[in-house]
Amino acid sequence: MKYLLLVFLAIPSFLCAQPARPTKSTSPDKQFVLFDVTFTYTKFDADNSKPNKSHYYVTGNMLNTNRPKDWTSPVDYRNGTVHVRLEVLEKPPGNEPTTWSLCYIPNKGQGNGYGCTNTGVYTEAGVYEKDVPMTSFWENESIIWTEGIKQMDLVIKDNSGGQGHAHKRPDHEKFFPTKVRMSMVQVAAGETYDPSWLLSDEEKEVAAQVERLRQVMIKPDKSVLEDLAADELSYGHSSGMVENKAQFIDEFVGGHSVFTAIALQDQTVRASGNTAIVRHRLLGDTFNKNAPGKIDIIILMVWKKQDGQWKLLARQAAVVPPEYRKN
Repeated sequence: MKYLLLVFLAIPSFLCAQPARPTKSTSPDKQFVLFDVTFTYTKFDADNSKPNKSHYYVTGNMLNTNRPKDWTSPVDYRNGTVHVRLEVLEKPPGNEPTTWSLCYIPNKGQGNGYGCTNTGVYTEAGVYEKDVPMTSFWENESIIWTEGIKQMDLVIKDNSGGQGHAHKRPDHEKFFPTKVRMSMVQVAAGETYDPSWLLSDEEKEVAAQVERLRQVMIKPDKSVLEDLAADELSYGHSSGMVENKAQFIDEFVGGHSVFTAIALQDQTVRASGNTAIVRHRLLGDTFNKNAPGKIDIIILMVWKKQDGQWKLLARQAAVVPPEYRKN
């Protein structure tokens, strides 16, 4: 499910261009991060990329240097899945349909010599994720998987088909400049993608605090709530009500908000310096005023590191628009 949180907060801008994040070493395990890169891509970049235009090349240390040579044994990644995660951070106005082809360039190929999957088509900023069977994408059999891959080619396109390179469009200003974070995680056959592998150490700390908050919302503990919240906390409800730290604590300790179960979905965590942004969907069972109920909201949180600990600085909830409520 994709959705937008129509709430805007003043937050620091993230890095404009970043190298690949450090990736976990490969072992006979369930998955590995093939690459995780954040970059800004301009019309100039598209026109001047070599050998092919509209290409962004993921090579050298941008790829996981510990990726397996043989993708079939001892762990079978060839018959597994790839989790594609695209975070569109900046996109020109106009909602022009855009996609990226994600092409595996092998050490040794056959037939066409390479194979490509894609991000899917998007029209606006946001996070887009999907799982793709490794045996389903275009020309996947043209790669000799026992020999591994040497690079990934990321190609920005419109939605007209394979040759719709964005730099060829007369209205190229609808595509450039753009800023994205793109990640691919290879998952072994029979296994399930684990999203924690794409988090930095700082983001894992934030995610742990979010989990503490989820638990204490179900079983309120004043000391834990005080420890989680910054003194300057601004805690916004989907109703429009905004509470300070003392009111936030009383909301749970005083029994005004009673949760019997909470599940978080589609969570993203981004840290930049001492600030982190968390977005997720919250589905909960409530028992307010001795009456059972359900809640389904989307949430944006800002966490700030103070004295070595992540504190909740701001939170805003919104009702999920009906058109996005698919389950």
